[in-house]
Parts: sequence; structure tokens; C-alpha cells
Amino acid sequence: MNSYLVCYNYGQGGIWFYVDADDPLELSRTYPELLVFHPQMPPWWNDEYEAAARKNHGHEEPFKSILDGLRNSQ
Repeated sequence: MNSYLVCYNYGQGGIWFYVDADDPLELSRTYPELLVFHPQMPPWWNDEYEAAARKNHGHEEPFKSILDGLRNSQ
């Protein structure tokens, strides 16, 4: 299992965090609302953004609630 950078666009901005999955296609199929960045990060992505996003993981709140809400809306 790997961690993939994702962005959830809520309409006024994006929430960036990491989600564990076996592969990025599985992640995209499970959560089509998420932008999955693999194999490349956005061109403007830097070490500061990476450090902040690495603190945010899909198995922790509030990111877990976002994923649960997306899963339940399908």
C-alpha cells in the first residue's frame, strides 16, 4: 500500500492530504471527486507544501470524515 497526494476541491479552495491505497486508479475509482497526483506533483508544489500535506492523512480527522462523506454520497 502506498500514500498518494490528493486534493478535495470544495468549491472555494482545496484540501490537500494523503490517502493510502494499493494503486492510484483504485483511489480514483473509489473517490472520483478527488484529484489524485501520481506520478507527478503539481508543478508549483514545493517542500513547504509537502511538509504541510504530510501532516494531513486520510485516516485522521477531519480528513477521514471527508472520505467517509464522499464514500457515502455514491
